[in-house]
Amino acid sequence: MARQDTYTKSIKDPSSHPYPLSKHEVARLYYGEKLPLREVAARAGTSRQRLARWMEFWGFERRTGLEGRTLFTDKRRAARGATWHDHGWKNKATNRWMAYVPDHPRRNAKGEVPVHVLVAEARIGRYLEDGEVVHHLDKDRDN
Repeated sequence: MARQDTYTKSIKDPSSHPYPLSKHEVARLYYGEKLPLREVAARAGTSRQRLARWMEFWGFERRTGLEGRTLFTDKRRAARGATWHDHGWKNKATNRWMAYVPDHPRRNAKGEVPVHVLVAEARIGRYLEDGEVVHHLDKDRDN
């Protein structure tokens, strides 16, 4: 005799499967604090799959994969700060060290600015104007 699977894809009777957090608390964590699904589930002490089923029952819109990755990347960059220099910030196309400064006038589409531009601007005390170029005295673009 085959074993009956206990997994159900949807919640039909909410009273038989009470959720540890309220609907409003889940909405605050997921939409307000923009936490990933796994972190909201961890705070509730339950699985990510169970939370996803409850969100479907409550009619919540889930983030797309791109939205989730964008949120994760922005949080990671903000946590490391604009001056973080390590392996992940070197632009492979230009071979330049980049810093995340989303409100800078010379930022690229990802909100990044070459570090040597930031250093030059800090030294002269203003933003570089259009047409101004940073020259490295020793010809080493990495310092």
